[in-house]
Parts: sequence; structure tokens; C-alpha cells
Amino acid sequence: MKAKSLLAMLTAMALSVNFVSCSDDDEPGGGGAGSGDATKRLGKIFVQSPEGDANNEVVFQYDNEGRVSEMAVNCDHHSGDSWTDTYAYSYNGNEVTVNVSIYEGSSDYDFEENFSTITYTLNSKSYVETGSEIESNGSENQYIFHYTDDYLTGVTEVEEYDGRTHTHETEKNQIVSDGQILPYDWDAVEYTDIPNKANFFFHYSNEVDIFDTYEFFELYWANLAGKAPKYLPKKVTDRLEGDWNFDYKLDDDGYVEQINITDEKGGPNAIITCTYEEL
Repeated sequence: MKAKSLLAMLTAMALSVNFVSCSDDDEPGGGGAGSGDATKRLGKIFVQSPEGDANNEVVFQYDNEGRVSEMAVNCDHHSGDSWTDTYAYSYNGNEVTVNVSIYEGSSDYDFEENFSTITYTLNSKSYVETGSEIESNGSENQYIFHYTDDYLTGVTEVEEYDGRTHTHETEKNQIVSDGQILPYDWDAVEYTDIPNKANFFFHYSNEVDIFDTYEFFELYWANLAGKAPKYLPKKVTDRLEGDWNFDYKLDDDGYVEQINITDEKGGPNAIITCTYEEL
């Protein structure tokens, strides 16, 4: 399932960034942003572009077991257009079904709504193990998820398009050291010593635009795709875009309230604001 590029990476980053993080002794998976020993869970993420002309908000809802039941991604585009992408989760034993409604297009000004339904099987730690997707055009895609020490380190995708079946590998994340991950689309990452108390996953490609909803981001945000890094990133290096630096404002409980992302020249790239619900 491919998504559009907007304030994308920002939101993808914001949303992947940090939310309640599980330590090695925390309960794994299935709890959404706020599992393990968390005292809070994520309610909203607001991503603002430096120019202020493109803002995005992600709103989380939870079921009565504390699992993410819906994510609504509200997009305000610099063209003046606005729309909402939705991800609805339904849990049944060792399966979770995600119904997706997103807007995609060939350009920033030509969007159409697309639907897909993905059913995942869960392993013993409530992380996705396999996935089967049916898209609005009727095509079917299959996914197999690979983990190392409970960190997602690869996905095998079998997709149908152009009348043919294509198999490829993606999400080739590397474990740099215990609790430190090098996402597949970064060249280098330097971590802070700030605990990742909210299970944030930072991902993006070629730029920092958190709303390029990267593939499988809806699984990361729902704590269904393995453990999050133990600490928050300080600097990310991309060979095409250079370095990105992260500064954090924390609340009294150590949860991230705001993230300021700047480029290697000190120029602003995005401001991400997070709000939480008490557990």
C-alpha cells in the first residue's frame, strides 16, 4: 500500500517518533501508544510546516482494552485543499483487520479516495506476522514480517500489478546496538539519552515531511510492528538531503510535548506537538 507525499514525512515522523515506550520488561505489542508501564497514551499529533501553509493532525482513538481502534489523519494542504485519511482497526483473537481510506494522486493537486482492507495475523507477542491486503481495484497483496530480537528488520511483499506478480523486500531496518535502530531509509542516526517513553518510531525518506505516510506506518503507530527504539534520535543523516537535527521539549513526566526539526544549516523543517490522555 503506497501513500502520497505531503507534509508526509513530518507526520510520518511525528507519528513514528516516540510515544510510550516499552522497556525490555514491558509488555510487548498490541497496546497502542501507551502500553507497558505507560502513564499516558497519545491523543493527538499536530505537524506544522515552517511556512505554516500545510498543517496536519493525527487523532487516535482506543477501544476498551486500550488498543488503537482508529487513526484519523487530517490534512490541510498548501493548495487550499483538505481531507481526512482514516485507518480503522478491528481485533479478533490473533488477527487484526485494518480498513484504510486514503487519498492518493499523481500530483499534489489531483487526489482520489482509495480503499483497502488488510488482515494481519499476530504472533505470540501481538506483533504482525503475515498480512493479506485487498485493494479497491481488486488486486491482492501478501506480506511476511521478519523480526530480530522483537525489532522489525524486514518485510517480504508479494504484490500484483500490471497483470503480474512481483516479490520484493522492504523495511530493511538494522539493529545498530541494543535498543538502537537504523531505519532502512536513513544513512546514519545518532541517538540522545532521552528515554522513548511513548514508543515513537522515526521514519521518512529523502526529506523530513511526516505526512508521507510511509508504508506500514499504521502498524508502527499501533504498536503492532515490533519494539520501538529505547531512546529518541538526536541527528539523522540522509545522503541526498543532509543532516536533520531534533530538539525536544518534555513534560514533567518525561513525555515529548514538542519536537523542533531543523536542517544542517539550522533552518526550520517542522514543529511537531503531541498531546496525551492520562491512563
